[in-house]
Amino acid sequence: MIRALLTNDLFLSCLVSGISAQVIKYGIQTAKTRKLKLTPAHLLKKIFLETGGMPSSHSSTVTALSTSIALTEGINTNFIIALAFALITIRDSFGVRYMSGVQAEYLNALSEKLKKEIKIDTTKIKVVKGHKKKEVLTGIIIGIASAYIVCYF
Repeated sequence: MIRALLTNDLFLSCLVSGISAQVIKYGIQTAKTRKLKLTPAHLLKKIFLETGGMPSSHSSTVTALSTSIALTEGINTNFIIALAFALITIRDSFGVRYMSGVQAEYLNALSEKLKKEIKIDTTKIKVVKGHKKKEVLTGIIIGIASAYIVCYF
């Protein structure tokens, strides 16, 4: 079973694309903060568990899947299904998820104001913003490139 996965172009395209996007994201964040932390636990958290930021690993992974299906099977039913789910995922990554983050920021600000005015205990909402369009576009490019590299090299 493991051998079948590790020789499957679709799986490898998704894996390479997702990891590539996360490693690039970690590099960008490290360059911005100028804090390099290479402990295994920190790297695993940053590379496999963090969402948001440049580039979009969600967009890169679903694009890699759609592209690798097109490259290996052609434009068929499997491709159309993968493309439909990819488009939904990509749209939600900069639409719905972004607005959820904006709402969380607003609720946190409102909560702080109420906390000061009527002295109530409040809980901060974790702000997880979706992606900007350039982050999604970069993820799409990484996904296409990863699929081509895995399927043709």
